Parts: sequence; C-alpha cells; structure tokens
Amino acid sequence: MPKKKPFSKSPRPSDLIGRRARVVWAINPSLRDLEGELCGETLRTIALRTPRGVKVLLKDGLVLEVETNKGRRRIEGWMIKGRMYERK
Repeated sequence: MPKKKPFSKSPRPSDLIGRRARVVWAINPSLRDLEGELCGETLRTIALRTPRGVKVLLKDGLVLEVETNKGRRRIEGWMIKGRMYERK
C-alpha cells in the first residue's frame, strides 16, 4: 500500500479517501461523534464507512477531524465543497 502524503493547504481528493475521520460538529446533532473511514465523495456529499454501514453526509454544515501522517486535522465542509477533481 503506498504511503499517504500529508495535507497541503487545501485537501486534495487523494488525501481524503481512505482516511479515518470523525464528525466533530454537524447541523444534525445525531451525526456528531460519528467515526469511520472516508470512502467516497460527490459535489455536495462525503461518504463515511462506519461499523453500521455507509453514511452519506452533506459537506455544508459539517466539521470533520481527519487523521493524517502528522496528526489530526480539522476540515470544515465548505473547504472541500465541489467536485474532488476541481479542487486545487
């Protein structure tokens, strides 16, 4: 398995998929503290694989804590809004 690169200023899609993540804050309180592996992404959603199945979360109104090689990093949903191949 190739070693994952640390995040740059703005996360690229290859930096997110396959990483462990936790929902720190969400507009929907039932999503808070949800943990799992990021497994997919669309224009406005991100998919999180949890022990109870895949949960599809809206990027707006979401703050994730993602594990990186250099520790954990908080990412607000608006930072990764849009299609993954359109982000710089």
